[in-house]
Amino acid sequence: MANMSSPASTKAMLLLRSLFKRRTRRASLAYILWFLAYLPLMVFVSDFVFFRLRPYQYLPVLIPVAVVIVQLAYPTLLGWAVVVIPSVFVAGVGVVSVVITAPARDLPNDLGRLVISSIAAAIYVLVCVALWYARPKRMDSVGVVPDAPANGG
Repeated sequence: MANMSSPASTKAMLLLRSLFKRRTRRASLAYILWFLAYLPLMVFVSDFVFFRLRPYQYLPVLIPVAVVIVQLAYPTLLGWAVVVIPSVFVAGVGVVSVVITAPARDLPNDLGRLVISSIAAAIYVLVCVALWYARPKRMDSVGVVPDAPANGG
């Protein structure tokens, strides 16, 4: 049988291992902050968009919550990416929405909505910044340093 360990397959395996390798728990506070920002947003969206759905049809909204719970117990680079990418998208949509719709707001009720949407966008930007600084580092684990020579030689 032929040997299946080519350099490309070895790189792919190293990439997969790095995605699923357990990282340190330094991001716990960022994930809790994400959960506190995600929950009101999803309650609002599910109430506004999905108000005629059956309870079991809300399960896709709970998938990110399950990912965050797994990240709290077993943090990985892949889990961090699964949380960060949609969060950056939501923050970007929120900021663009506030910037585009701000000039059109002139009624008192619209100004209140503008303030609320600006605060929501700012909170999601804060969550994204917290998740970025809490990202798993490449060298999370402590490595063993070989002993240095005693007299420099």
